[in-house]
Amino acid sequence: MDFYTQSNDIENRPWNSQHASLRARLVYFEVIKDSWELRVGHDWMTIAQLYPPLSNFPAGSYMGNLAYRLTQIRVTKNFKFSDGDLLKVRLALDKPFNFAKLNSGLVIFDNEPDTDFGYPGVEAKIAYHTKLFDRPTLFALFGHYSGQEYKEDYSTLEGEEKTTSFSTGVEVSLPLPFFKKYSPTLSGEFWYGQGLGGYYTGSVDQTARIKYWDESESKYVYATTLTGFDKNNNKVVSITPVHAVGGWVELRLKLTPKLQSWFGWGIDNPLNSDLKGVSGARLQQRMYYAHFLYRFVPELGAGFEYLRAITDYRESDGDDGIVNRFMMSFCC
Repeated sequence: MDFYTQSNDIENRPWNSQHASLRARLVYFEVIKDSWELRVGHDWMTIAQLYPPLSNFPAGSYMGNLAYRLTQIRVTKNFKFSDGDLLKVRLALDKPFNFAKLNSGLVIFDNEPDTDFGYPGVEAKIAYHTKLFDRPTLFALFGHYSGQEYKEDYSTLEGEEKTTSFSTGVEVSLPLPFFKKYSPTLSGEFWYGQGLGGYYTGSVDQTARIKYWDESESKYVYATTLTGFDKNNNKVVSITPVHAVGGWVELRLKLTPKLQSWFGWGIDNPLNSDLKGVSGARLQQRMYYAHFLYRFVPELGAGFEYLRAITDYRESDGDDGIVNRFMMSFCC
């Protein structure tokens, strides 16, 4: 459960319908019958469900780690070939939350552009769970498609501008046959798509390039949010999804019976030409991290983590951004 001290403000209410003062991260109803599963509620997205084991699990967002949580209806069919071989086929209908930052500044008068699109989002995944070298192994393919509809003229609510989002990608968790003493495992994710800002956590949170006419400046403006958009005077001309490619890779080692470590790298790389004319565009974002977890007893452990994040901008927009983060954690 999450407890927020502020969920609304006067100008943009509600600022996020999924961030109430009291919010449950995962709430769903599930029915399991033989090899079938039906899950309805708020859960992890059906696509990319393999996450880097960072202390703050969304920390890899917009740096290669795709997907978050959404309200969805999901059907799963399990094909069990043997005790160690399982194929899971999943299909879900979901409700995207506004692609988040795309409509910044519009939320007060256009809160559900995903509903206006007329169709729910669709997610699919095929995951094969098996064993190699007597250790768990995963190979998975995934993808999604969804859309939103905005108005060209918000003063009259006339005209329609639609934009779509899709992804396709792979996930792998593969034990390595050498240095068996340390149980090495190589994991990672690779994806490609468009319109991946917001809760899809891709494209460095730049869902689309919006072209609109700024009446006060008498010129066209290109942006990835509508924060500076005047609904009474400005007019949307076009919304073009930003394409991006990215992923992450990680090596896990069990250094001692009580000490585990993870070393990883990730990248989120939007297509620069899709961001042409956008002031302050984030052209690429990368992460490097090392995480160590020591378990004093099976029920109690302490961790230390270092993460370095680098954001690339055009020279005309200033220097690249660099963040170094250190974190300690306790787990049980």
